Amino acid sequence: MLEPEINRFFSEHCLDRKAVYVCAVSGGVDSTALLATLCEVLGRQHVLPIYINHQLRPNSEIVEEISRLEAVCCSLNLPLKIRKIPVRAAMKRWSDGPEGTARRLRYRMLAHLTRLNRAAGIITGHHADDSAETILLKWVRGSRSGLSGILPISRLEGVSVIRPFYNCAKLDLIEFCRSRKLEYSDDSTNADIDIPRNRIRKVVLPELSKINPKVTESLRDMAAYVSELRKIVLDLSKQGAPVRRLPDSGVSIPNEKFDLSPTIICEMVHDILSDLHPPVMISREKIRRLIQLSTAQVGSRFPIDTNWTAFTEAGAISIRRIVQNPDFAYVIQLDQFPQEHPIPELGIRVRFEKSPVPDSYPETKSVAYLDPNVVGTSIIIRSRKAGDQFWPLGMPGPIRLNGFLSAQRVPAYLRWQLPLFFAGDDLVWVGNFRISHSARIKNAMDSALRISIYASN
Repeated sequence: MLEPEINRFFSEHCLDRKAVYVCAVSGGVDSTALLATLCEVLGRQHVLPIYINHQLRPNSEIVEEISRLEAVCCSLNLPLKIRKIPVRAAMKRWSDGPEGTARRLRYRMLAHLTRLNRAAGIITGHHADDSAETILLKWVRGSRSGLSGILPISRLEGVSVIRPFYNCAKLDLIEFCRSRKLEYSDDSTNADIDIPRNRIRKVVLPELSKINPKVTESLRDMAAYVSELRKIVLDLSKQGAPVRRLPDSGVSIPNEKFDLSPTIICEMVHDILSDLHPPVMISREKIRRLIQLSTAQVGSRFPIDTNWTAFTEAGAISIRRIVQNPDFAYVIQLDQFPQEHPIPELGIRVRFEKSPVPDSYPETKSVAYLDPNVVGTSIIIRSRKAGDQFWPLGMPGPIRLNGFLSAQRVPAYLRWQLPLFFAGDDLVWVGNFRISHSARIKNAMDSALRISIYASN
């Protein structure tokens, strides 16, 4: 019986039985058994079945699969939602192959629907046989991160992925569906042993079962042991200065973390990167290069993948989302005050005011007081360009803007995200950092141009 297993799982992991859960369904025996069991344990109002069409198989097969699944959902009085994902198109951008690309897009879509429906998480039908396949597949590929098998609960794309069948054998799920007369589909691609996971399922595991009929249970026990060891290693990695979450969803890892043993560092980095959104799967070679950044000069960078880049900062390595360098230019006529102008490329608003010269200047770098005679009747706000020059206040002469920003230890990822204010060809303010020598307030002045930068609402 599967219902006691689901009940035990929800109690053991303190899951909310009154919440809504997105249920990932394919029409196969695993997800069909999952749907029926969840309806009995949680109630239909707490189950939202989602079918993802990867558009990789013949349309006739997909139509038949959906029809069978709709009949099951109808018998359970559940509304089935169907979504398509462009796997073939995405394969041109990513190098994961059809299986990896489909998985990435599938969880991205499921996570989106989870947030959209304010669900507590995604529930999948992964079982003990799936876990055994994953362990062997990861082992063969030289990955250590998957040797703990399929976890009962993990985080993907920023949401919880819950696997209440992770201790159940597939034969139990088949028997359940047969006893309830629930029809399910067999994906034709599951018979293709050129797909590595299918080869392990159809060829490798049956051969291993001849040596040890309980090979699945043995692999599960080994996975539990590895999982416990991994928890110990991760607990060790959390000692000392903490890893900080950054506003752009990235992380900052203190350099002292890289003084730990290589094993602890690898597990720590795997754990940190897998929790990013989108998550990062990183090879050992890339981890070695990431570790080398901890001794590199400030401003050094290492591209991790198409979404994330690592930077060396003062005392830390930051992992930041890759953003396109903005390209914009606005000419503002200073013919009325106050006035505001949005800079949508940076998500900010700029306010211009006439102001008395203050007795003391604010400590915030988002406000500047400039000589109105230098600025004149218009000001240009534009993005940075290669070769920009700047004479910073307090320095003896002009220098390259990039050199100034580097000396100020401005992270490399931020150096192209700053608004620059020009009076003609003269850079008078590097927004949020420093004004120029030429635009400074002189002693005999009694009025100033006040410029303030605000985040757009």
